[in-house]
Amino acid sequence: MASGSTNAIPMKTFLICTVANKETEFASMKRSFIDAGFDEASCNYRLYSNFDKNHHDCYEAINDALDDATERYVIFAHQDVRIRREHGAQHLLGLLASLEKRDAQWAVAGNAGIGLDYESVRRITDPHGIDQQVGTLPSQVMSLDENILIVRTLSGIRCSKQLSGFHLYATDLCLNASVKGLSAYVIDFHLVHLSGGTISQEFVTSRLQFQQRWSQVYIFRYVRTPSTMLFLSRVPLLRLIFGSGRVTQWIFKHAWAYRSLPSHGWRFLQKLDRNEYSR
Repeated sequence: MASGSTNAIPMKTFLICTVANKETEFASMKRSFIDAGFDEASCNYRLYSNFDKNHHDCYEAINDALDDATERYVIFAHQDVRIRREHGAQHLLGLLASLEKRDAQWAVAGNAGIGLDYESVRRITDPHGIDQQVGTLPSQVMSLDENILIVRTLSGIRCSKQLSGFHLYATDLCLNASVKGLSAYVIDFHLVHLSGGTISQEFVTSRLQFQQRWSQVYIFRYVRTPSTMLFLSRVPLLRLIFGSGRVTQWIFKHAWAYRSLPSHGWRFLQKLDRNEYSR
């Protein structure tokens, strides 16, 4: 259970959660939320404190929060995001109401990700650019960036219990939603993210663990995330050929070619994957 957690009040709309290792960063993040209308009359805040050492990882924290949330939505935010007052609580509620009308099966939303066409979609300010607006929003996606995630509590989705750490948990949520017949979206929720992200050895290890977990589910699938391209297959020979660095890099750069391949075979394999997973 998180340090500094509050007892959930059913009338509240948002449970806002953060895994933080810097107290001043967390305080600034929380203040930006409150100033943008996410006040403590309508929201609960939960801190997963790693101030002295790593007590919590993101997969565990997300599942912990979702397991006992009574709020309608659970928000997971990086400690270095800053909410803009123009895109505050009322703006987000409007976006989510519109999303509900568009797709009652939505489970998780964010502000940046990779669409079903393997192209990037986003609305964000970060070190890569100010007020980036890419793609038509809202847009259904296969993966999301982790700077902010909004989960519809009643969707019932969770992170995979086989995984842990601080990377790729948003894509894990998206895939867990997908196999349940639910969807993920990028919405027009503009905030400031102070970090542009880095690729570390820890990320490389998490990437391998992620592939091992999700390759059990699929026969042939490429998944692009905001930071990497993954090939997933439970067939070793397919992983050897199509999961090689050279091939995945080519797909990453030429997604249009992959999308234009004859689709009947892939549709059959994807249908077989869904049927087997639902057993």
